[in-house]
This record gives sequence, C-alpha cells and structure tokens, in this order.
Amino acid sequence: MALVIGNGAYKDNPLRNPTNDADDVSKVLKDAGFEVTVVKDADQTTFEKAVKDFSSRLSGADTGLFYYAGHGVQIEGVNYLIPVSPRLDNVADVKLRAMAVDSVVARMEQSGIKTALVFLDSCRDNPFPGASRSTNRGLAVVPTPKTRNSLIAYATAPGEVAADGTGRNGVFSAAFIAQVAIPGQELSELMRKVSADVAAATGGKQNPRVDFGMQEPFWFISPDEMAFRAEAALKANQEEIARLEKELAERQARINATRDAQAKQALEVEQQRQAALAAAKKLETEGLAREAERQRKLAEEANRAAAERAALAAEQAKQQAVLASIASSRRAELEKLARDAESDNPDVLIETIERLDRVLADVAKEYASTWKSIEAKLREGYTPRFVALSAAKPELWETDAEFSARIKKERTSLEREMEQAVASRKAELEAEQVKQTAAMRKQYEDALALLARKTWVLQRQSVGLQIGEFDRNERTWPFTVSSFDPTIPMEPRTFVVNLASAPDVRKAIVDLDTAVKAGALAGRIEWALRRNRDKGWYELVIRRVSVENLTTSATVAAWQGEVTTAYFTPGKRQSPSLARATLRLTSPDAGGRLYRDGVDMGPLPISLSLPAGPYGLEIRWSDRTTSISGALEIGANVSRSVVKPLPLMLPVAGGSFEMGSNNEENDERPVHRVTVSSFFMSATEVTQAQYKEVMGINPSNFTGGSDVPMRPVENVSWYDAVLFCNKLSQKEGYEPAYYSDADYKKVYTGGDAVYWKRSANGYRLPTEAEWEYAARGGALSRGYPYAGSAAVDEVAWYSSNSRSTRPVGTKKPNKLGLYDMSGNVWEWCWDWYGGYGAGSVTNPAGPSSGTSRVLQGGGWGYDASGTRVADRSNSSPSISYYNSGFRLVRPQSE
Repeated sequence: MALVIGNGAYKDNPLRNPTNDADDVSKVLKDAGFEVTVVKDADQTTFEKAVKDFSSRLSGADTGLFYYAGHGVQIEGVNYLIPVSPRLDNVADVKLRAMAVDSVVARMEQSGIKTALVFLDSCRDNPFPGASRSTNRGLAVVPTPKTRNSLIAYATAPGEVAADGTGRNGVFSAAFIAQVAIPGQELSELMRKVSADVAAATGGKQNPRVDFGMQEPFWFISPDEMAFRAEAALKANQEEIARLEKELAERQARINATRDAQAKQALEVEQQRQAALAAAKKLETEGLAREAERQRKLAEEANRAAAERAALAAEQAKQQAVLASIASSRRAELEKLARDAESDNPDVLIETIERLDRVLADVAKEYASTWKSIEAKLREGYTPRFVALSAAKPELWETDAEFSARIKKERTSLEREMEQAVASRKAELEAEQVKQTAAMRKQYEDALALLARKTWVLQRQSVGLQIGEFDRNERTWPFTVSSFDPTIPMEPRTFVVNLASAPDVRKAIVDLDTAVKAGALAGRIEWALRRNRDKGWYELVIRRVSVENLTTSATVAAWQGEVTTAYFTPGKRQSPSLARATLRLTSPDAGGRLYRDGVDMGPLPISLSLPAGPYGLEIRWSDRTTSISGALEIGANVSRSVVKPLPLMLPVAGGSFEMGSNNEENDERPVHRVTVSSFFMSATEVTQAQYKEVMGINPSNFTGGSDVPMRPVENVSWYDAVLFCNKLSQKEGYEPAYYSDADYKKVYTGGDAVYWKRSANGYRLPTEAEWEYAARGGALSRGYPYAGSAAVDEVAWYSSNSRSTRPVGTKKPNKLGLYDMSGNVWEWCWDWYGGYGAGSVTNPAGPSSGTSRVLQGGGWGYDASGTRVADRSNSSPSISYYNSGFRLVRPQSE
C-alpha cells in the first residue's frame, strides 16, 4: 500500500513540481506492484482524509509507503507537512491545520504492518512568510518507526532546504523515480544511489539523510518478481519462435507447391526474411534463458538467505532470552549486595564491589560469546552470495572490462550490505546488554562512589600519642601520632605546636599543660580506601591525623591530605603490604646532602625508601639549596639526578673599559672608551626550563636527553626574548621594560614596535656595551680574549668541542661568576647593529634604528674566533635559529 501526496498550488509560495512528482512516483510504485493512492494539491480536509484512509487500508498489508512532495516546516522540533489551503500565517495555524509527520508515522506503526517506508521531499523553503520568525530552517529528524523494518528518507539534511528542481521533478524525487525504475536493487543500495545522484545534481549543496531501521532486505521489485518476469519474457520469446517456425514450415510448403516462378520468388524472399527473424529470436532467447537462469538462482539465493536470517533471528532471540535471565537469576544475590553496601564494615563494602564487578564481567563475557557466534553466522550467511559472484560468467554483450567492473561493483555492494547488517545487529545486542545490566551497573557505581567518599576513624587505644618535652623558650610542644592497628599502617606523624602565636599565650600553655597531665589528649587517624582496578588491589589512604583534647573536643594540632600508606588484594585487608617505593638521588655536584622534613638523611648519592605518592625533599649544599618533588607509584624504583642550582642574577659593578678590538674584524673598530652603570646580570643564559615555565612552550631544537631543562633555550627571535623579559617582570612584580608605544602606556605583547622604558625596574636584554663589559669581567677584567680565560676550551662550548648546546654552567665562569659568556649560544642584545664611534660614551644603547639586532658570545656551531668577547654578529630580530638564545639584566637601583 502506498499514499503519494504532491502539494504545489500554494497561494503565496507555489511550487511547480510536486504534482509531477506525485504522478511519476505513483507510476514507478505501481510498476513495482504497489497499490497506490495519489492525492494532488490537498487542502487540510483532503490531507487529513487521505492519511486516515491510508492508515485504514494498511491493516493486513505487509508494506506501507508514504511519499510527500511539497512544503514542510519544523516548529519546536516537530515536522509539519503544509496543505495548499487554508493559508497559514503563524505558528498556531501550523500546529492546528498542518499535518504532523509524527502523526503519519504513528498511524503506520499502529496498523501493524511489517515494513514502514516514509519519503519526505519537503523543506523547499518557508511556505508562510508571516511565520518566518518562529520557524526553523528545514526539517528535524523523526524517530524511526518501531516496526520490524522501517526507513525514513529526507530530501536533504536536517535543518537544510531542498531544491524544487529546474526540470519536471524535484531533485530528490527525480533521483528516486530513476532508481526505483531500475529493477533488482535492494533498498539500502537504491537509497545510496539516490543520495549520490542528488549530491551530484546540486554540486554537493543538497545531501539527503536516510535513517535505516531495516532488519531484512527490501526490494521494490523483489528477486522472485525479477525471476518471474525473466521467465515470462523467455516463455513469450519461445512462443514467438514456435509461431515463426510454424509460419516458416507452412510457407515452405507453399513454395514447394507453387509453379509460378514470380510468385515462388516472392515467397522465397519472405521466407528468407522470416528465417533471419527466427534466427535472431533464437539468439535473443538464448540470452533470455541465461538471464532467467541467473534471476532464478538469485531468487533462490535470496530466499535461502531470508530463511537463514529467519532461523538466525530465532536463535538470536533464544540466546537473548538466556542472556536476559542472567540478571534476574542473580536478583536475590544483588539485592543482598545492595543491603551490604550500606554497611559500615570496609570488608563488606569491598566484597560487595568485587562481587558486582564479577557479575558484570560474567554478563559481559556471555554477551561477547553470544556476539561472536551471531557475527560468525551472519557473515557465513553471505558466503554463498560471494561464492556465486566468484563463479559468475560474463554476459554475451559484456566485455571483459565491463564484466570485471560489474562484479567489483556487486561485490562492494554486498560487502557494504553485510557490514551494515553486522553493525546493526551488534548495536542491538549492545543496547540489550546496557538495558539488562543497567540496574546492577548503577549498584556497582553507587558502591564505588560510597567507597570514594567514605572515611573511617581510628582512635583511642588503636592510636599512639607520644608527647614530647615543652620548650619554654621557643614555646613549642611536639606531639607524635602513630597507629597501633596492623591493618592501618602509617609512618608516625610529628606535630610541633607553636603556642607563641596564640592570642593568650599564657592561657594556651596552661590549658595544654593541664590536658597533658590529665591524660586528656588523644590521637585520631582518619583513613579511607581507594580501589586500583588495574592493579587488582585496594590502597589505604590516610586523610587526616590530629591530636584532640577529649575534655574540650578541640583540635590541638592536625594534618590533612592524601597519603597512600599500604595496599592489599581483596580478602587480605588484615595483612596489608606497605605502599613504598625506592628513590635513588645522585648529583654531578659534590657536597649535596638530602633533607626530609628538616632531618638530615645523608649525603648524595643516596637511596631511600619512601611512602608511595607525592614527595617533597630538599638538597642542601654549603652555599645553595634546591627543592625537588614528584610522585612515586607503589613498588617503583626511580633514579633521579639533581643539579646544584645557579644564582639567577649576579651584581655587576659599573665602570669604564675599552670596548672593541683593533686587531680582528672591521666592525670591532675603533676601540673606544665606554662607561656603564651598575646592573644585575643572570649568571647563565635563560634555560629551556625557565623559558617554558614563563612562556608555557619550549621552542628549542635540542630537546632530547635528561639534561634538557638545564640547556639554554634557543630557536628564539629577538622579539621572543623581549616578550619573555616582560612576562617574567610581570610574574615577579616588576615594572616591564618594554612597550609598544613611545609614551609607555601599552606594555609590549607582540609586534614590530618596541620601546625601552629605561626607568623601569623589570628584566630586559643587556645593551651591547653592558654585555661586553660583563663578559670581560667588569672591574675584575684580566684582559682575556674569551670570557674568563685565555684558553677557549676552559670557558666555551664551540664547534671544536660540541655538536649541540650543553647544560648551562658546565664550563668555568668568568671573574664575575658569569657562565657561558663565550660559546654555547649566541646571545641577543638590545642594540640595533651599526658601526662604532671613536669618542668616549656613557651607557650607549646603539643606533636609533636599523634592520638587524646585535648578537654576542658565539655558539656551539661556530669556531673559537666567534667566542671572543669583542666579536660581534647580527641578525633580523624576527629570525629564530638554533644557535641563538639570550640572558637577562636588571638595573641595580630601583
């Protein structure tokens, strides 16, 4: 049964093609064997009556098809098909007088049909301008009917507009009509072709949407019908041949009996013509016989596949019933587990979680096994069809290339159909699994949530409290809390109560002394459990340790956090294992000692056992201290190297020096006297770790190896260096040195314009004069050609001893304690590059303009000459290179 409606005669926005669409769609559907009702230009009453009559006739039918061409609109997510009258001026009119697609679909569902097909060539533009503000573009997606087989096809994607077409039909309808007219196409393949044709005709602007709910294949002209038509065509041809052969025999007899030569010749000419026609018919019959045989085999294969699918569906239903019984068969157990989950006993809660986990795993295993069997049989059902394709032979009229292309196309289509069937069945089974396990999964998740928030308390006799000696001078009193319960192991935690900070010091000391003497103080430990499903164990977590005054209920001292102290497998909570890890610390710098919570643990290198989880340690040298932190997994064995930190900024006392050289490059001449003011300079080039901490990125080329954080940052432009200076200044509370305007109102954040505010106290790049003065050693200069030595290898990483950057501070410093002023990376300076003058100058900052900025110090990829303190280089400020980095200066007076 089919209902086809084409509405085009709208008063305000008429459409040319829907009535043609209705006529042509109904024709191809009738050819396919449908009983079709055609309604054109339906008003509200006609539309409603047509749908009502259609739903009535569907009772007892196998397939129902609804096709609509015309205006449609969605309002609040509901699709409405618009009658040609009455005029609809607003949303209320639409809801009252238009036909809701949901209503059509619901009536088709209620009829009990096996297959429901809905085609909507709608959403062709807004049919009522007066309601344009309250409607949405295009149609919304409609839930597919809950019949055994269903399909809803939209002429275009949801929310988009379909074209009415420039020919006789709408674009979607034209493609649909053409494909339905081609017999033997399964519905999924047919709709893929329709979609492709529409997209091609509109240049990709219109893309139909098809929502499949088909559990069985569907043909407009079925394989059985194709076989019947092929057999009928063969029989008609055979009857025609028999007739022709009878006529030939009769004519031959007449020829033999005729004595008139002219008459006999005429009969012989006709006989030859009829004989040729009969021969041609025989050849045609041979082709029809092959086609009939092919269609017969296809029909047999389709029927066999349908029977297999029916048998498989029955088996799957049986398997699904078995799976569905799993949850109900365990209902009593699960109900008991639900009650147990509320218990305050941690062992009961753990058992509940583990048993629920096992139940869910068992169900998942059953479903996985069932799916494996179903998938194998699904794919097996397609095997004969693939075998038939492999055994196929070319038709008489096919070239080898055409035959190969046809078989390839049919194989691709069959593979697509098979994968679609597999995916659809898998989705159904997964949905069933989710449905069947929803209750127990919620129970499981609730139990896990309870475990996550649950905190148990250990106190009184199970908690040890060691009271230290009160220090009258410092007014501090130490207390140590420990666990006596073997199931709650933890490292003793010491508190030092500072009574000097109490509002009333005397009262606080007396009150605490009274509580100590009265035995009114007690330790309290709050602990929890954390499940580690991947490891298969539970972890004991200490959340709070405190000293409580039992008489006043006041907390004397407390620590709060998350420390994992032990772990155990299910059923072994009474004998937990300590949650510890091993940390081995080494250092390339001698003299370092490890301190933990202020306690000297010994010199480096050292190995120590630590509780798993976060840690914080301190390494002390005679003149430096650094802190390290991290997290250790249970049972881990970690090695870590600690580098002695270098001071960030060193003072450089101002003074005068002879800048340049008359013995080397021309741009180093003439030597001239320069005076600079005092400043601070960073002891090293800015490292990759420092740059990343401030900028959030590391642009460096050399990022391999454990020493990467301490290597100088490179691959930074002059602008990058300037921006770093400003960000670091802002981070540390200094006034930025660089601005984007000459009035210093807009802090530099990027761009070509950079102005230096000399009165600012923030970080900046050194001037070329400051850089060379510091590199030479300032007032302590010994006149060395390199920064700190006459021997380049003592102070510089350069081309003869390095093929990449090296960690900063690993060569000898100069007299000011500055490292790598020679070598490692070239360092950006503030100045534009230009020639020197001959006169004496104070605090020069280079030319006022230029095209390149100064670089100093040489780098790992350059020879020794480039590392001289007087050597100069330059580059465009926008260029970044893996030989270029920078260091910082700040003014000494703020």
